[in-house]
Amino acid sequence: MMFPYKSPELCSRCGSPDVAAIWKANQQTGKFNLMAFLTNWFGLNIPRFVSSTFDVPVCNKCGDQLVQIHNITKWITISLAVLLGLLSGLVFLVKGVHWNALVAGLIILILITLFSAMIGAFGGIIFGLAIQDALNYEFSSYDGQYYQFKNKKFRREFALLNPELIKQKKK
Repeated sequence: MMFPYKSPELCSRCGSPDVAAIWKANQQTGKFNLMAFLTNWFGLNIPRFVSSTFDVPVCNKCGDQLVQIHNITKWITISLAVLLGLLSGLVFLVKGVHWNALVAGLIILILITLFSAMIGAFGGIIFGLAIQDALNYEFSSYDGQYYQFKNKKFRREFALLNPELIKQKKK
C-alpha cells in the first residue's frame, strides 16, 4: 500500500482492523465543475477534467457495500435516462411524426429522445447522489490540504500518524 501519508491499519469507513482492500475516494474541493463531475460519474478519462482521488483502506464488508452502492446509482442513472428518452421519443413518434414529413420528423424524434435522455441522466445522477448520501457512500474527503474522515476511530488514528494533514479544531 502506497499512500501520500501514513495510514492506520483500520477500515476508514467502519474502523474494523480487518483491512482487505484499497478504495479510491474522490477528492472534494470547494469548486464544483460539472464536466469533472460528469466524467467522474461515468468513469470517463478526459485528462483536462479528471478529478483527483486518494486511496483509503477498507474492509471486505465496506468495500462490497461501496461497490454495490456505486453500481446501484449508475443503474438508476442509466435507467432513468433510457426510460425518459424512450418515453418522450415514443410520445413524439405517436403524436408528432407525420408521413408527409417523415425525414424531418425522425430527425426531431432523435433529438427529442437524446435531449430527454440527458435530462433523465441528470435526474438519475441527482437521485443517485441522494441515495449515496443516505447510504454513507462519501465517508472521507480531501480539500487539497486536509483530509477529513467521518469515522471517529480512523480519524483519531490518522491524526496521530499525520497531524499536519488533519485540520485542528478551533478552541
